[in-house]
Amino acid sequence: MITMEEKKPETVREDEQIIFALDIGTRSVIGLVGRKEGQTLRVLAAQVEEYQSRAVVDGQIENIEETAKTAGIVKQRLEESLGFPLKNVYIAAAGRTLETQRGEFEMEVHGDAIDEAFLSELEAGAVTLARDALFSGREEDTAFFCTGHSVVKYELDGYEMSTLLGHRGKVAHVEVIATFLPREVVESLYSTMRRIGLAVAGLTLEPIAAMNAVIPADIRMLNLALADIGAGTSDIAVCNSGYVCAYTMATVAGDEITEAIMREYLVDFATAEAIKRDVARGQSVVTFENILGLSVEEPAEQILQKLAPVMQELCSIICERILEANGKPPAAVFLTGGGSRIPGLCQLVAEGLSMTESRVSVGGSSYMKKVVASDCDIFGSEYATPVGIALTAASGQGLDAFTVTINDTKLRLVDNWDMTLLDTLLISGVKYSQIMGHVGKSISFELNGERRVVRGKPSVQAVVTMNGKPVSLADKVHPGDVIAFEPAKPGEDARPLLSQVVEGFSCFPVFFNDVEVQVGTLVTVNGVRAAEDMPIENMDTLVCETISTVQDLCDQMDVDFRQVTVNGEEVEDPLAPLHSGDRLQIEAGSASPSFDPELLEDPPPEEGKPEPIPFAPPAADEDPVINRLKEGDIHVTLNGEKIFVGRRKDGSPHQFIELFNYIDIDPKNPQGDIILRLNGHEASYLDPVADGDRVEIFWDKNIKETV
Repeated sequence: MITMEEKKPETVREDEQIIFALDIGTRSVIGLVGRKEGQTLRVLAAQVEEYQSRAVVDGQIENIEETAKTAGIVKQRLEESLGFPLKNVYIAAAGRTLETQRGEFEMEVHGDAIDEAFLSELEAGAVTLARDALFSGREEDTAFFCTGHSVVKYELDGYEMSTLLGHRGKVAHVEVIATFLPREVVESLYSTMRRIGLAVAGLTLEPIAAMNAVIPADIRMLNLALADIGAGTSDIAVCNSGYVCAYTMATVAGDEITEAIMREYLVDFATAEAIKRDVARGQSVVTFENILGLSVEEPAEQILQKLAPVMQELCSIICERILEANGKPPAAVFLTGGGSRIPGLCQLVAEGLSMTESRVSVGGSSYMKKVVASDCDIFGSEYATPVGIALTAASGQGLDAFTVTINDTKLRLVDNWDMTLLDTLLISGVKYSQIMGHVGKSISFELNGERRVVRGKPSVQAVVTMNGKPVSLADKVHPGDVIAFEPAKPGEDARPLLSQVVEGFSCFPVFFNDVEVQVGTLVTVNGVRAAEDMPIENMDTLVCETISTVQDLCDQMDVDFRQVTVNGEEVEDPLAPLHSGDRLQIEAGSASPSFDPELLEDPPPEEGKPEPIPFAPPAADEDPVINRLKEGDIHVTLNGEKIFVGRRKDGSPHQFIELFNYIDIDPKNPQGDIILRLNGHEASYLDPVADGDRVEIFWDKNIKETV
């Protein structure tokens, strides 16, 4: 935090016309609160706070969260000092992508006296033509909009005039210089203010604000230049013949000097900033500690000598921008901003413009003290921009602003004459998704090796009207427009059920040797048997098989259909469809319902069921690779005991029903409800069984007794 001399502000009422100005700089946020008293701006309180990280780069907000946090600290301190909340704020835009262009426009007067509405329309026409000239043939024209403009001159019937208000004539003409910034720059400013509960009451351009604080209107007849040297950018404005005639900027400023100090003296950024401030204050010897922990004492004169090449480069670029904007050296140059306080800059700028050094000076206190009254220490060159923002706001207080209404809420859009409806909605805080909507999320899954997609539902489009009529988002807004906005509704996400993605899904029970078996459409989702109402998730893998005929079921059970009766009758047509409740029975003397012994590579003992082969882990000195299962062999835990099951001759996967061959349970002679569990979950007879699975098969006699 940069400390300021604490002055208790005079008592002020919340209902007075308060001007709250915030300067969102590259290194810090400066806030001023004042009110207009006649021709003077009385500043009641001021606060400064530096960022904890590089939130703003070259005058452009990159970290909205950090910028809002720092601005919120300034706002809170000012509110505590004043005793009431601040609701509206005046701000200024800048940035490394500033574009400027002149535009001219004329209109017929039709005999009536020219009023402010006529001037607004006249100037808006000039701004529109300036935009067209600047962005003709460029793709990014919709990404920029006007952040401010200055009138170069008015003419009425061919005669140049300082103002047209109240005059009558035939044809009015205006020439303006308009400034444009990317939409993101201005949106980030508005978004930052919304995060700390502030409404933007006015927006201007930083070089306009600085000039309003340093160069009064009555001397703008002279050809003067202003260079506001901040931390990340140097904003430049030029005036002549009573008007601000050019704006430009350079992406070099005080940070170049700070970084040069870091390299020269091996210090961190914060220490380099402190060294720079000590030199700017005129301290003869500067003491600091470098990154090696060594204490250093260096004469300020020696520091300036080492910084001379960087300062020369900085001033050279600033002089180039001034000459590009003005076409020649101006009569005088004013330097403002925190970077302007480094000794020697005035001399270097004078040399770069081939001027005498007396024609270049650090501006700030002289004019500001004539128009600003305050007990706060705000008359240094670093306060030119925040004071200028407040002065710009004060000069326009009480005038009709460019105001539109969105859903009964007024939004001030000062000087944004070329804004589209889309721009206005975004500035007001509406998100792209609320304007355009978005389709619901789709679900992608695999069914029997084929990739399938179920699309989300389309969105319901936003409804926008302006002054009661349907409009395009590209239409321009004008002062007083009334906008009604109903946000788009996002489309519903896809939520398919298993029965909706598997055609002809039908699952029903039949009885095989008195054991209930599910047949029909059998589906596993990610290897687990699924019911028809199971929701499908993104990237699921579905495997579907159909058991719809007697032959299908016999194939699953590894039984010849000629050994089976259906509902007590022999099977005449193996392709006969199965029906719910059918009872299939293996004739006496036929093979077991699951296996013919020939299906196993190692047949079980002839005297009965196969003996469980205990699972034996390899000994410590045994190569585990030798003990590896052959393909198709599995070990499972059956009722708590590990057993070995040899692979089937046909190579098909093992099924749950096979394990009945390893236990003493006869489904024909029920002794309760049979419990089938696979890895702790309820199982069915046709569920696949894999190596390492845990299987439980037993009678629940308690349930039997209560049925």
